[in-house]
Amino acid sequence: SQAAGPDLSTRDNFVNNLVGRGAADYPNWWIGSTCSQSAPFIRAGDADGSALMAALDQGYSDALGAQYNCTSSYNLHVTAKVSLGSAQIANLASWINAGAKNN
Repeated sequence: SQAAGPDLSTRDNFVNNLVGRGAADYPNWWIGSTCSQSAPFIRAGDADGSALMAALDQGYSDALGAQYNCTSSYNLHVTAKVSLGSAQIANLASWINAGAKNN
C-alpha cells in the first residue's frame, strides 16, 4: 500500500513519489539508513543531496554522509548486489541534477 512505501510501478509514480519526498512521507516504510531519515529521496537539482543516489554509489554516499552527518544504505545494496551499473547511475545523476523533471 502507499502508506507502506512509495508506489514506483510507473515513471510518473517514481517521480511523484520520490522527488522532494523523504522518510516522513512514508512512516510505515522500512528505512535502513540515517541519511534517508534526513535527506529527501531525490532532491531535484542536487544528486549529491539525494538519498537514492547515496544508496547506489559510494561517492554519493560519502557526499551525503558529509552533508548530513549520516550513514546511507549503500553497503546494504552492495552486499545484496542490488544496484545499477555505472552508466545507469550517471544517467540518474544527470537527470536529478537537471531538475528531476517528469519528461
